[in-house]
Order: sequence, then structure tokens, then C-alpha cells
Amino acid sequence: MRDREYRIGPGAVSLLLVVVVVSMSALGLLALISARGDYRLSEKAAEVILSEYEAAAEAERAFAELDALLMNSRAAADDAEYLSMIEEALPGKMTLSGRIVSWEEGSEGGRVLLCEAEILPMDSAERYARITFMFMASGNEEFL
Repeated sequence: MRDREYRIGPGAVSLLLVVVVVSMSALGLLALISARGDYRLSEKAAEVILSEYEAAAEAERAFAELDALLMNSRAAADDAEYLSMIEEALPGKMTLSGRIVSWEEGSEGGRVLLCEAEILPMDSAERYARITFMFMASGNEEFL
């Protein structure tokens, strides 16, 4: 038996090098596609979060407006007149049901900020108490 020597010639090395280069190029392309998708998703998430912060800021401005309205209505003689003065002066987006003032602030991404406040009696030190301040998917009115 003769021992044979096996050699790897230049053709086999070139073929192996081509396979490695093609594999690395394919992996690089997949990484680029994945990074682009992650970037787009991050941008969309940032837009939605910014929209929600803007909706929350608008709701805080509405609470301040409600507080000023309640302060100006304290000149009423009794509680019934107090509530009627408030109902007449409420901004268009707010509704009064009993002693509960409610409204919604819109945001992008299909969510709305639900806001509710209970109007406290005139002799109370506080003018209102927050009941609801939360984001919900629009179209989920069954939770209200």
C-alpha cells in the first residue's frame, strides 16, 4: 500500500474563498436590512410617545382651565347655581354629567387620553379631584 499525499491546489482555495466572501456579503446584507427595520420601528415608537406626551400636556392645560373656571364660579350662592355656572362655562370638548366633568385628548397611534374629574362641593378646600387620566385604544368604549 502506498500512502498518497493529498494536496489542496489553487482552484480549491479560490473556490473556498469565493464561498466565504459570498456568505459574508449575505450576512452583511441581512444585518443592514435588520438595522433599517429597527431604525424605522424606533422612529415610529418615538413619534407615538411624543404624541402621547403632547396629549398629556394638553390634558394638563385643560385641567388648569377647569380649575380656573371652578375658581371663578365660587361666587355662586349655592351648590346648584355653582354647577349651572360651571356647565354654562365649560369648553366645548368637556361634558358635565352630575358632578363629573369628562373629555378626551387625541393622540397618534390609535390611542386617546381619557380624562375625568369630580367637582367637589363649594365649601371644600380642593375644587376638583381627578378620577381618570389614562390612555386607551380608541374604539374601546366598553371600558368606560
